[in-house]
Amino acid sequence: MAATDPAINRPFSNVPHEGPDGLAREIAATYGQGYLRPGDSPKLSQDALLSLIRIVYLASQQPNEGRFPRLKVFVPGESYTVQGMVFAIDIELTVRSLRRLGPVLEAPELCAIVIEREGVLCIVGIASRARGFTELTFGEPVLGDEGAAHGLYVEVLGPGDLRAGQYCRHRLVGGVIRQESSYWYSNWFGEWADEALSKLLGSKAEDNSNHASILGSVWDHLLWRIAGFAHGGCLLVLPDPSHPDLPIRRTFNVNPTCNLGAAFAQVYLTASTAWQNLENPDPQPITEEQIRDRLQHRQKLLSTIDATARLALTDGCLLFDRHLRLHSFGCMIEAVPSEKLHLRAAITCLNGNANDEVSEEVMATFGARRRSAIQICKMCPGALAFIVSQDGDLRAVVGKANKVRLYDDLTLWGG
Repeated sequence: MAATDPAINRPFSNVPHEGPDGLAREIAATYGQGYLRPGDSPKLSQDALLSLIRIVYLASQQPNEGRFPRLKVFVPGESYTVQGMVFAIDIELTVRSLRRLGPVLEAPELCAIVIEREGVLCIVGIASRARGFTELTFGEPVLGDEGAAHGLYVEVLGPGDLRAGQYCRHRLVGGVIRQESSYWYSNWFGEWADEALSKLLGSKAEDNSNHASILGSVWDHLLWRIAGFAHGGCLLVLPDPSHPDLPIRRTFNVNPTCNLGAAFAQVYLTASTAWQNLENPDPQPITEEQIRDRLQHRQKLLSTIDATARLALTDGCLLFDRHLRLHSFGCMIEAVPSEKLHLRAAITCLNGNANDEVSEEVMATFGARRRSAIQICKMCPGALAFIVSQDGDLRAVVGKANKVRLYDDLTLWGG
């Protein structure tokens, strides 16, 4: 079952907002209506929140040596202690200071830590961006896994293009605000997670009921890496990628040993064994061999994710089965013969969880990746497609027996 969080699908406020001031008001509404756990809200006054968004918005449009910044700012929650501080500084947050730090904060793992002190916004350090999946701590019981940070993230994706929030994600682009949601909390993703982890982990899958977040931490990291290349990509997850009737032309087939799911399972199972040992009233000493195995398995998973993400730089899509085994890359979705298309002609494409159909006029505005993904999901019930655009937008197409659903405005921030 998918995890649930009411904040994810919090409706917009009744008054439509636009521009950076509107974004600040939407964020304030999130923090003011009880959607967050106690202590998660950042220590920011209303005026400071408004100033923060204005400064970041203006800094996003200030190039440094001809390059517009892509950076991240984090305001810790009231009860959250910042992890992974790289170095401490103490300067006022201004457009100028943020512009100067822009090249440093372009690194995907770094963000500026901002607090309000006596009514003034200050940058107090540069920290490693806390995520549910980190290269050092993922699944490691000795070091621990801090998970996602609690507080307000503001991310600059381009000039005037901001994403901000915590559990509710708001995107400001072209002066217009839209709300993004995490696929982690969708039923269709939870169903896939249950199926995949039951196959990969066997009886161990029963030890943790939150399957969506376990699989999501790996899948999110893969999508996040692909988005960071600013090239775009398409990932297809099919029940039977080897079916001869699929309208897919494979370019590069992959050796069966290149298995993202198996690499993940090895990390999870070795970490699970180590956790159980530590929780034992009489834990056994950790041997050098056990430590070496965990490190080797984790490094293999990280290398597999990185290599898989780079395969998305080739033209075409990546083709997975529902157990995360990569079958091929550089795949091209071909035109479907009219006689086969006619058999699925009654399949409609709906907008998200609503019942309104995507019109032909709107469909004509879609790019090749999205149109091809919708086509393959119509032809193949049980198919999933994840489309990452060059500007980092994420969409998903879900194929069912008698309908296809298109989910726009998804976020790469995970849970």
